Amino acid sequence: MLNQAVTTSPVPTFPANLRYIQDGDALNTTNHQLQAQDIADAVGHLKGSLSPTGDIVQRGITVNSDAGTTGLAHLISVAATESAIQMIDLPNGVELTDVTVYVDRSDTGLTPGTKVEVQLIRVEISTGTATTLGTYTDTTTPISPNYEARHAVTLSGLSVTIDNTQYAYYTRLVGETGADSTTVLWGGCITTIA
Repeated sequence: MLNQAVTTSPVPTFPANLRYIQDGDALNTTNHQLQAQDIADAVGHLKGSLSPTGDIVQRGITVNSDAGTTGLAHLISVAATESAIQMIDLPNGVELTDVTVYVDRSDTGLTPGTKVEVQLIRVEISTGTATTLGTYTDTTTPISPNYEARHAVTLSGLSVTIDNTQYAYYTRLVGETGADSTTVLWGGCITTIA
């Protein structure tokens, strides 16, 4: 028989000083206000203990928006001057702080005019209006071996509160441009939330 470690999720605890109104207690405004505040405090405590933080791997399909090809969250080829997108799926109300993509450039030994760029896009569902919330152009050097090897490109310093009631969010990878640009392979996206 195999020995397997069993892990359980932590069980949220409530403040120990909750007041309860029992049958037969006098109905008065003070008791009800105190109980209502206790309930609000307990809900806030529970909500805080269940809020995710840290890195979340995005598992959606990547789409090359120029060539019309798709990849399964990891592998999409983005030729020079093309771009690709991946929808970001996060819980409503969390704060998005970083978006990291992984790219692997074709080995040419030549420096492109402009290296790949990561963007965070928000689309308002009711109007279709797209807004760029952040942009970062890769600065990895030297070209060989670092930039041409699989490496992370991180758009950081964001403070975006996710609102799934009005918006959809996307990571966009813009391919290289200019002289000596070539194809990169986009290898997935990780989001960081506070």
